[in-house]
Amino acid sequence: SKFQHLPLPLLLGAALWLGGGRATRRVAFALGLGGLLGLALQVGNVVRDTPTMHGIATTNRANFVLSVLLQETGDRARVERALGLEAECTAYAGRNVYAMPLPVGQICTRAAHWSALQPWWLLLSDPPALARALVHVPALLLPWIPPLGLVEGGEHAPLPPGQPSLSGLFGADRSIALALLLLPWLLFAGCHVRRAAPTARAFALMCASGSSGVALVALFGDGDVEFAKHAQLSLDYALASLSLPLVAVLRRFALLETRP
Repeated sequence: SKFQHLPLPLLLGAALWLGGGRATRRVAFALGLGGLLGLALQVGNVVRDTPTMHGIATTNRANFVLSVLLQETGDRARVERALGLEAECTAYAGRNVYAMPLPVGQICTRAAHWSALQPWWLLLSDPPALARALVHVPALLLPWIPPLGLVEGGEHAPLPPGQPSLSGLFGADRSIALALLLLPWLLFAGCHVRRAAPTARAFALMCASGSSGVALVALFGDGDVEFAKHAQLSLDYALASLSLPLVAVLRRFALLETRP
């Protein structure tokens, strides 16, 4: 549902290629080919420039500018000049287009004319602002189970109290979210130091790059709007990386049982 994630197969393919070498190149090639096909479809959507696609792109860029760029920049005047922001538009800094009483194009009149790269470059070219935006990512991942819309006839209804979930185990501490983001990178480093099998290294790097990549795409794609929902895959990759130490433990037990 979020076409910003279309480059993900290319990222995963690159991780497989770099992490596993020759042992995983066929799979990496397949992922890369699939990623290129997906990007080709997206380029086709951009070229057609339908009202729906244009509206989605304008909304996403405005959300990024209002909720991230204007919040984190140390030189708001520079951003306002570059994007042609009016006072009526900057009044919604820290919020998003859904808080506006009118369509975003009537309040941020230049939003429809921003290129895809212009707002991103204004953040990337301001390292302190970029660092502040990245520091907030773990907190944005909460709550673990975001509002998911219509649930059993109730809008934004929570899960039933008796529903098993890891959410209660993890709690609401942002340090847990940070630990989960770092986990696959630490496991990849461990695989590299211990000279694990190529497939293990490739899987670890795939989980690490996928987890970080999804979080970054969510941040740059739509700002902090519904970030926890847009970045759900980031947590999935982090938890999937735990299969590496689990397999290592099971393999050790199997070897112990087969010894005479």
